[in-house]
Amino acid sequence: MRVTIADYAGFCFGVERAIQIVNDAVQKDQNVVTFGPIIHNPQVVKELASRGVVVKNHLDEIAPEMTAIVRTHGATVGEMRELATKTQSIIDATCPFVKKVQEAVSKLSENDVPVVVVGEIDHPEVQGIVSYIKGKYFVISSVEDAQKLPYSSTYGIAAQTTQNEDTYKNIIDVLKGKCDNLNISRTICNATQSRQSAALKLAKEADVMIIVGGRNSANTTRLYQICKDVCKRVYHIETEEELTDSMTAGAKLVGVSAGASTPMNLVYKVKEYILERALMSNENKRSEESMEDFESMLEESLKQPTRGSTVKGVIAQIQGNEVIVNVGSKTEGVVDKSELGADVKVGDSVELVVAGFNTGGYMQLTRRMADGASEWNSLRDSVDKVVKVKIESKVDKGYRGKIGDIDAFIPDNHIDLKSRMKDPSEYIGKTVQAKVLKFGGNGRHKSALVSPKDFILEQENKSRGEFIGNIKVGDVMNGTIKTLKEYGAFVSFGAVDGFLHKSNISWGRPRNPAKFVEEGQSLDVIILEINNETGKIEVGLKQLSEDPWATVQAKYPIDSTVNAVMVGRRRNGFIGEAEPGVDVFVPLEELTWLRNSRISVNPKDKVEGRVLDYDNEHKRIIISVKMMTENPWQTLRTECAEGSTITGTVKNVTDFGVFVDFGQFVDGLIRKSDVTWGAEPTDLNTLFKAGDEVQAKVLKIDEERERVSLGLKQLAANPWRDMPKSGTKGGNTTEVTIAAVTKNGLDVTLPNGLVGQIPSNELDPANASLDSYNVGDKLTAIIIKADQKDRTLLLSVRKMIVDSERKETKEYMKKLEKSDEGQGFGAIFKDILK
Repeated sequence: MRVTIADYAGFCFGVERAIQIVNDAVQKDQNVVTFGPIIHNPQVVKELASRGVVVKNHLDEIAPEMTAIVRTHGATVGEMRELATKTQSIIDATCPFVKKVQEAVSKLSENDVPVVVVGEIDHPEVQGIVSYIKGKYFVISSVEDAQKLPYSSTYGIAAQTTQNEDTYKNIIDVLKGKCDNLNISRTICNATQSRQSAALKLAKEADVMIIVGGRNSANTTRLYQICKDVCKRVYHIETEEELTDSMTAGAKLVGVSAGASTPMNLVYKVKEYILERALMSNENKRSEESMEDFESMLEESLKQPTRGSTVKGVIAQIQGNEVIVNVGSKTEGVVDKSELGADVKVGDSVELVVAGFNTGGYMQLTRRMADGASEWNSLRDSVDKVVKVKIESKVDKGYRGKIGDIDAFIPDNHIDLKSRMKDPSEYIGKTVQAKVLKFGGNGRHKSALVSPKDFILEQENKSRGEFIGNIKVGDVMNGTIKTLKEYGAFVSFGAVDGFLHKSNISWGRPRNPAKFVEEGQSLDVIILEINNETGKIEVGLKQLSEDPWATVQAKYPIDSTVNAVMVGRRRNGFIGEAEPGVDVFVPLEELTWLRNSRISVNPKDKVEGRVLDYDNEHKRIIISVKMMTENPWQTLRTECAEGSTITGTVKNVTDFGVFVDFGQFVDGLIRKSDVTWGAEPTDLNTLFKAGDEVQAKVLKIDEERERVSLGLKQLAANPWRDMPKSGTKGGNTTEVTIAAVTKNGLDVTLPNGLVGQIPSNELDPANASLDSYNVGDKLTAIIIKADQKDRTLLLSVRKMIVDSERKETKEYMKKLEKSDEGQGFGAIFKDILK
């Protein structure tokens, strides 16, 4: 069996670029997320997740502190816009070829031209592409869809980067009949075309095609469909673990290809796995070459004269008792003159037998025939039987040997089970047992085609059958580690190998098998599964010891402390290992008392936590790291209770308030509205700067929102509440100081610190010009409006004067009424005034 990987398989430029972007980001920031899977390959996404890269499928899951990476398939215009509002740390890993399509459809859709997009409507790449179209569009995937489109004077057309080139051309041909003018954009990625062409070429030659890649990958699925059209046996797998012997049974050539989102290490693992299993399978009993190939090899090997073969030649020279014969080969032959007779002469034609080769390089010829009749007759009856062969030399495509005096030929791939791993010189001079595949020639020219490998396989199959017949599931066997792989180990029981998957080596998390066992190591294993059809045996090592999860509740009771080493991150928390076979899980909310903290854990970090619960389904202990420390919010409420006064330092000044560091784990915020009882300051930077020391009152501790609200104005009594006591109640007179002269009047400050306004029409009528007033001047005015809700005070000098005059008039009239002389006049004037 041959296994061939198609040209241009594996990662394309866009995928390699995206993975490199993620790797670079992880080195700089521990809080890296991707908006959607970075590529459509579950194994790659899983590997990145183990390093802390979380997939966020919804924008509302993205927080400001995260570094968000846009997937290779891109995003819609709206998603990119909204993403910018979620976080300022955005890295666009959209494939440059996808960007090209987005730009193309945007240009095609100018002037209200409808655009046809050839692709999968639910694929994120297509959803992103159509968002760049300015007007009407159609998403189609087949010629049939194109035939249903309405007529239009003009159409624009572009394709999803992973579409099939032939399908795209056929759709274009249909669309040309649907419009007068068709604007075509060539947007199928070159890497896609190369992979599809190479896979198609290999599929036409192969007996079986294996397509490796994510099932959610569009370009991988397309490869599968293309190969399916020309090859009867095509399988789409994600990893080598999905392979079965039946998939490749009887195949001479197995082709392997992979989508652009599949890493090459997965492809190589698939090839290696197929070859490894082929060596252990009965399906490899016969050579990958047909019997016709064997015969041609045999004939090829016999073109040169060999010992016992008959040759025809012409006498070239006679030197004493030796006759030199030209037999048309690369070397001449020598025969004793006595065998030819006294009348022999140069130029005579003779037919002789090769007796051997002398040290001078000449063939030793003879007319005397060796009597090998009995040996030859025996060989003729031994097809498919066992013979002993002595291997003499290495020749093109195989080895020459002898069965007694009979020539034998062994093809390269039939010399041994693992001939590629040995030097050919190791076989020369050895006598081996072999199965006879073919014989030919006649009494004068005897030859046979033999296979030591088939003999070995026959013996192994016989031993395997006997072995399997004598074992059962649950038996404990002693074996030797024969071969180590990343996915497990092969254990030899002599004639039979068993497979030990890495998940069955240790109760702990699956790791590199080389960390637990080594080649050549002898160990006991338990039989887990026996497949009588394929002869495969699955064995386990960890099953010989007790599952540590069985005693986890006794060893780690609720509220006890557990230590663990972290191994990776999940979407809603972190995974660690307390001991082999006992994992811990730290939910995000149990990591720290501060939900908005940037605290995180990395693989190999050691943590200590309190046992909260048990997840028996996944065999995990649920622990809390934050419970190992005091709740800082409780400490804060004790040290800085609501209503208490704190002293701190201004840390930052913003448009909406002042952040104050008062020696706690969280900063306090003095909002603009809590700076003064008067009007809100327009610019806080005129009042505060970083480093200023301030005193403030603790207004509220909000643990749920993780905020502490402080107030500056609350250090003093609320003047609005005390207005009746301070003489500033509406209608009362007070002295004010001019703070500013504006075009509408005067801004004034009251003795209690409140700010009010005297409109220009409420100034002294006798002194109504604003030019007459200066900042700092003192005035007496009466409050005509006090709105505590809006915090506005209006004052009037004019009304104060009018009220004062009325008061004086009333007092004067009272005096007149008391006067006898003015009794009548006073009463009359009073009536007039009324």
